[in-house]
Amino acid sequence: MSRILLVDDNADALSAIVLLLGHWGHEVREAHDGPSALLIARAWHPDIVLLDIGLPGMDRFRVAAALRRDAAREPPRIIAMSGLYGDDDEAMLAAVGIDQILRKPLDTQFLRSLFGHAARQAH
Repeated sequence: MSRILLVDDNADALSAIVLLLGHWGHEVREAHDGPSALLIARAWHPDIVLLDIGLPGMDRFRVAAALRRDAAREPPRIIAMSGLYGDDDEAMLAAVGIDQILRKPLDTQFLRSLFGHAARQAH
């Protein structure tokens, strides 16, 4: 089981993914914006952060960089989610510490295989 912080400003998408990940046995917390995500991450120390890259309040680069900088222990694996991003964004996202990018709509079979692997590696 992994501790997953899911960050998305779309309440419907957030609820659906939280239910799915919980059903698969993961412990999930949710945030609707960047500042809330940082507060939760500092207190809860997730293994993985699923981060929508179109958030209000803080842009995707600032949220990811802050998650890396603020990690009290080993930083979480950060996986960005987006329906709209260009190939130019990949280098910038990697530079701020995003490990992987998933395109929306999310492929649930791929998501399950991804987190099944992460769950075996979690502390």
